[in-house]
Amino acid sequence: MNLSMQPREGSRTSVAVLAVHGELRALAAEDIAAGDVALELEGILVPEPTRYSVQVGEGQHLEVPAGVTWEQLLARYPWRYLNHACNPNTRVAGPAGRSLIALVDIPRGSELRFDYEANELELAEPFPCRCGDCDGHLVRGFAHLEPEQQLRRLPLLPEHLLRRLDRGGQQANMEADRSDATADEHQPPTR
Repeated sequence: MNLSMQPREGSRTSVAVLAVHGELRALAAEDIAAGDVALELEGILVPEPTRYSVQVGEGQHLEVPAGVTWEQLLARYPWRYLNHACNPNTRVAGPAGRSLIALVDIPRGSELRFDYEANELELAEPFPCRCGDCDGHLVRGFAHLEPEQQLRRLPLLPEHLLRRLDRGGQQANMEADRSDATADEHQPPTR
């Protein structure tokens, strides 16, 4: 098992997988500037989330194909070891939602983390947050956030969640308009 801070020969990424405190994590193998692509995500699309999938579109979740070797997993699918953070240093974006973009300058050796709740509508297996920046709330997905929590994540949201937020806002506005119209119908006419 080769877990080093050097990108693997033939690797198309500046990310390395390293064991830290007994857990495998995706780390920057070189300095990554804010706005740069830290990692291109590849894999197969599945319709439902799994424990390790990454949502890249509505009803589209990127998963590691079955039967890959350990070496292939580390070289081609290091995104499998990206952890959640309430204060992330990357976000999933780009064409077809398959790029991991640096939100800030990320020094070599830093763990790459993204906010699962700003990317995943529903998690297949919710878990208590261990990022160290919050109260350890249950991470369940964007659909379970309060409206103000969803809006706070607006700069991080990929297209599939922005569309959902737009639809939700339009629906809320329509319901409010409908409620106002119904209330007006029951008001006595003014003179």
